[in-house]
Amino acid sequence: MQAVVLAGGKGTRLAERLNGRPKPLIDVAGVPLLERQILFLRHYGVDDVVVLVNHKAEQIVEYCREREDFGIRLTLVDDGDPRGTAGAVLATLDRLAERFLVVYGDTMLNVDIGRFVAAHRQSGADATLFLHPNDHPFDSDLVELDGDRIVAFHAKPHPPGSDLQNMVNAALYVVEKSALERWADFTTPADFAHDLFPAMLTAGQRLGGYVSFEYVKDLGTPRRL
Repeated sequence: MQAVVLAGGKGTRLAERLNGRPKPLIDVAGVPLLERQILFLRHYGVDDVVVLVNHKAEQIVEYCREREDFGIRLTLVDDGDPRGTAGAVLATLDRLAERFLVVYGDTMLNVDIGRFVAAHRQSGADATLFLHPNDHPFDSDLVELDGDRIVAFHAKPHPPGSDLQNMVNAALYVVEKSALERWADFTTPADFAHDLFPAMLTAGQRLGGYVSFEYVKDLGTPRRL
């Protein structure tokens, strides 16, 4: 299994805690976040990880080299000019497997990856999004489901009085490469949640929703960290 880790962000909101490091190397209880993510993925049998880097990429390259790439096939790709989450993956399609995970570089995870991927395969979806309720749906982008199929995205801010389910995109995906190839020329910068996934839905592609209370937490601010 292959995973793509989106680790190119500057971490502007975490600047006071970074001490000159890039965001993927933020300290989480004594261990850099990127190391926690890679070891987590390795635990679930992911043996091929592509890390898309940008800001202070040389520090990430050196860190991984010192740890002998964590004993897996580890490829670091500097994605150049910022292209957004979807744009960065689309620009790297020629390096990616037929099916791959997408992991955001500012999330802590405790998810049964095998079960998540199995549900995706069984559904036949072009991409499956890990979904969960959170404690701030009022300022989150919400997802509407029909069974296990995504039928709409509701971007924040939500209209006053709107009645929407607390179901949030947790920024963890399983994606079929073949489903993205038609979008290779998609205008960038482009975000998965705001741009590419809604476009895929409009085009009739099947997006699955995997609802779980397993732990996925965005630690992109000092408070969340």
